[in-house]
Formats: sequence, structure tokens, C-alpha cells
Amino acid sequence: MNSNYYNRGRLISSYVWNGAVVGCGKTTSTGPLKLSRFKPSNILQWELNELNTSGGQWNDLANKPMEAQVSLSKRHGSVAQVGRFDGSAGRIPIVDVNKGASAAAVNDLWCYPDSANGH
Repeated sequence: MNSNYYNRGRLISSYVWNGAVVGCGKTTSTGPLKLSRFKPSNILQWELNELNTSGGQWNDLANKPMEAQVSLSKRHGSVAQVGRFDGSAGRIPIVDVNKGASAAAVNDLWCYPDSANGH
């Protein structure tokens, strides 16, 4: 096991959840959003870079997509492991994750349903 594992804030998983579930940092009075609010193709979780313990991505288990852009796991080469809201899991090219994370419009990463741009 890599020694960086013990230096991160959370040890339960190498995956984080999309912050859209809890409003992407916005104050929500209702708590987490219901599954039915999201499109099945929206990305629910991704695997973080297990070698990087800086930058706060391990502070909790929910991150904004821009945090995925800089901290995806490289253990699977040029693809990212993701889980979707429909319960499926798969791989998508890291370049596609980076494009989605830096986009200003709604996409499968920026998918907060109470915002016009998904952010």
C-alpha cells in the first residue's frame, strides 16, 4: 500500500461523490437531492489520484467537478473510472473529464439541477 494513503483526510474509499448531490457548495435546506433529479448519464462518482494528498480533495467525500480535473487517478492509464446516477460504472477518457470539468454549461459532471449552468 502506498504510504500517501495514510496522509489523506478520508480512508474509506478512493472514490468521491459529485458535489452536485448536495448543491455544489450552495446552501440547501433540503439536504441531498433525490436521485430522480439527475439524468441517468450524469456522473455520480470518480476515483481520485491516490498518490496526491494535497489540495483538500480528501477533506470529505464530495468534490466539485473542477477538483476532478486536477486529481483523477492515473492507475488506469488515460481513462477515468466513474459511477453514474443510473447505477452503472465505466471508463471515460480523462481528456473528456477535463473538458466537462472546465465547461461553463450543464454536462454530465456539472449537473446540479437547481442551477441553469449545472454549477
